[in-house]
Amino acid sequence: MRPHESYENTFFKAESPAENAGVFPIRIGKDGSHPRDRACGGLKHYFDDLESLLTHQREVHDTDQPKEILGEISQFLQSQQNQILDDGYTCLLDRLAEIYTHGLSHRDNQVFADTAANYASVIQVVSQNHSSYDYSEVIGQLLHYMNQLYKNREKSWLGIFKHLLSMPDSIKGVQILKERHLNEIQQWIEEGVDNIFELRDDQLQLYAEKVAELASTEDRLHQKHQEMEIEPEHQVLPISWLQDKAELKALVEQRDLLIQDLENRQHLVELLEQNMQEFEDILHTTRRTYLIHAV
Repeated sequence: MRPHESYENTFFKAESPAENAGVFPIRIGKDGSHPRDRACGGLKHYFDDLESLLTHQREVHDTDQPKEILGEISQFLQSQQNQILDDGYTCLLDRLAEIYTHGLSHRDNQVFADTAANYASVIQVVSQNHSSYDYSEVIGQLLHYMNQLYKNREKSWLGIFKHLLSMPDSIKGVQILKERHLNEIQQWIEEGVDNIFELRDDQLQLYAEKVAELASTEDRLHQKHQEMEIEPEHQVLPISWLQDKAELKALVEQRDLLIQDLENRQHLVELLEQNMQEFEDILHTTRRTYLIHAV
């Protein structure tokens, strides 16, 4: 049995007066003297396991179980959204934000980044039912991981973006984030930025193939030139000379076309790389600007 399998039954515990209303707080925080902390104690081990997995997976880098835990939390919240108090949502958000803060202070934090889209899924679900929470820290984390994933050429950056875009405008700062930044990112996505790495790689592969083809053509040209050389004492052209001349002309034309094709592809690769850098700058600016306005 996985370490977290037995924890689902501890998500709810009837407690007056919430019990009488049929609404129960969710327990996911740390035990402590504060009433909210005590109310959130039931799932402490569940989230401790998540934090432990993320911390220790930096050596192994197996994200399956952390993703599974986050996926189960997201599914559970969607199925029980009408039975969870705001206090429970607050505990959950505080605990997850605390866990994912660790990934911001470690260079070897790829495991946090690789599970950030799953983290964003939980945040999106909670945001639909708990808009009064201050999401500035959480959104700042997600923007950081989205930027990191894009730079690392991981497609899951797009998942974080979609979750952010689906958060309610009623949350403080979200509407401005969408209007000033996310809508611009959406335009880039519609223009194909989510496939830009594949496009660049395809062009580089084709460029390499054309370079090899050009080298082969130039070898054939050199060989044909040697075959057509006429010794000084032989003034009569061989019967095959006209055919060889036509073949030589065709090889020259083929070489020139290949050179032009290589120049065009090189220009296209440079343009794609400029777009890649420009979009990376947009993601970086988005996070920096959001954090400045969130302070």
